[in-house]
Amino acid sequence: RTKGLLIILSGVVLISPDALLVRFLSEGGAPPWAIIFWKMLFAIPLSAAFAAYEQGGIIPLCKSIVEGRLHYAAAIPLQTCVDICFTLAFVY
Repeated sequence: RTKGLLIILSGVVLISPDALLVRFLSEGGAPPWAIIFWKMLFAIPLSAAFAAYEQGGIIPLCKSIVEGRLHYAAAIPLQTCVDICFTLAFVY
C-alpha cells in the first residue's frame, strides 16, 4: 500500500509541472508541435536511460526488446499517442 501511494504521489508531482510548463509555453505563443518536439527530445533519452538502468544495462535491455518485440510494437505507438494527446489537451 505504501509503495502504491508513493508511485501515485511521484506521478502527480512529475505530471503537474509538465502540464504547467505546457500551458505556460502555449500561452506564450509557442506552437503546439514545437512544444511536443522539445518535450519528446528530452523525454526519450531520459526514458531510455531509465529503462537501461532498470534492465541492468544496454545489452539486457536490447535482449528484452527482442524478446518482447510485439509488446514494444504495440506499446510505443500507444505511448506516443498518449504523450501527444496529453500535450494537445492542455494547449487547446
